[in-house]
Amino acid sequence: MDSKNFVQITKQVVMESAIKDTIDNLVEPLGKKPKAELKEMSDYYKNCTNNERQIIANIIRESAEATFFGFLCVIDGVRAIEGNGDKGSLELWYRKGEFTRLINDENEDFLHDLI
Repeated sequence: MDSKNFVQITKQVVMESAIKDTIDNLVEPLGKKPKAELKEMSDYYKNCTNNERQIIANIIRESAEATFFGFLCVIDGVRAIEGNGDKGSLELWYRKGEFTRLINDENEDFLHDLI
């Protein structure tokens, strides 16, 4: 696992899954008793035209992409999660058996640039 693989895989299993799950939840809310807000959003979505549903899907995609990008910026250390002063750093390590690799190595490309 290297940084490029990490970004590709997490993009698929996190971001793309979130987009699909969000749209699926609009089509058919999960649970025996979905929250009233989700039911309201679902009813709205179901009354939209196909074009309007596509626009909603595009908005959901933009939001998920911005969230994923922002999270990678935090992991890369280019978006602050601490206030002013001395700040810490994050290290993302991949370990499998004896293999260990730093995913967000500061000497390699930023993760957020690999999207």
